Amino acid sequence: MALDYSKHKNILLQILKDIYSDNEIAPYLGFKGGTAALLFYGLSRDSVDLDFDLLDESKEAEVFKKIQEIAASYGKIIDSRVKRFNLVTIISYELKAQHVKIEVNRRSFGSKYDLKTFLGISMLVMVREDMFAHKLTAMCERFGKAKCIDLLEKMDNKNILSGMGELLAEKQKIWARAKLKNDTIFLLKLMLESEKSNRAVK
Repeated sequence: MALDYSKHKNILLQILKDIYSDNEIAPYLGFKGGTAALLFYGLSRDSVDLDFDLLDESKEAEVFKKIQEIAASYGKIIDSRVKRFNLVTIISYELKAQHVKIEVNRRSFGSKYDLKTFLGISMLVMVREDMFAHKLTAMCERFGKAKCIDLLEKMDNKNILSGMGELLAEKQKIWARAKLKNDTIFLLKLMLESEKSNRAVK
């Protein structure tokens, strides 16, 4: 599928504006993922989806219905499902164009959110520390913790700030260069050992 990112991003922003302008669902959605990082934390790569956390499970049906209504005003809904862990809505806004996926996570991980403003619209946005933790978790689930440890051990410390240096204060940069890699590896090894111990007990 072809991607005119300028047009695609415009659709994303219009949907995002409509979601957070709706007082019936805005308080129950925490904005996260690549597009949130792009808009609020200086992510340097394009993102094509909208990702949220559901902050009140009792509002699930209302949130899902409203998102479908909003999405339908920007294109044809080609998929809309309540999955085990997510509410998924996918629209096609133009023939042969990249689809827009709006995904709402139904699980609670205890993440924190800050109230931020974009184009005059207030929205709850996941704090960047939790975004990093979620990305690391996703990587571990995809490759396995042992593989992640191997990848981190081979990583050059010179590149440890690649893609996030502009997000950190000077003191945080000093700490990251000195400790981020080793501390992350240490915590992953602890998790791996804990899982092995639990399996042995069972």
